[in-house]
Amino acid sequence: MRMTRFATALLAVVIATIVGLTATTDARAAAPAAEKALPRHTVANLRTFESARDGIFYTKGNVTSAPGIRVWLQAHKNGGRPGYQGVTSVVSARSTGAFSIRFVGRCNTTYRIVLKPTVNYTYLVRQLGTVTCS
Repeated sequence: MRMTRFATALLAVVIATIVGLTATTDARAAAPAAEKALPRHTVANLRTFESARDGIFYTKGNVTSAPGIRVWLQAHKNGGRPGYQGVTSVVSARSTGAFSIRFVGRCNTTYRIVLKPTVNYTYLVRQLGTVTCS
């Protein structure tokens, strides 16, 4: 009986030591990774405007960080489902990073563009604005 208690206590000490060493090793390994935080994607010349036809909008810009990446347009209906839903997506030009998205603006809806993370850059979200109708 005493031998079982002694063996259990010894095993608990060994496991605690192994877990403690593993945790400190992971913390030391994670410190340099935090120092090397990736930069965000960059979008230059981003503009959104309404065309001559009512309700038709365009958003244009240049992805300067990673040309050739997919640009997502998302919408959030105020008073509707929570969160953003995807509307459409386009791939920016490989040489210049230029993109243009045409979409129909719905009343009381907020729009944004999203660039997903890559190996060299992190996630980017840019708000385009809210379509208000009178």
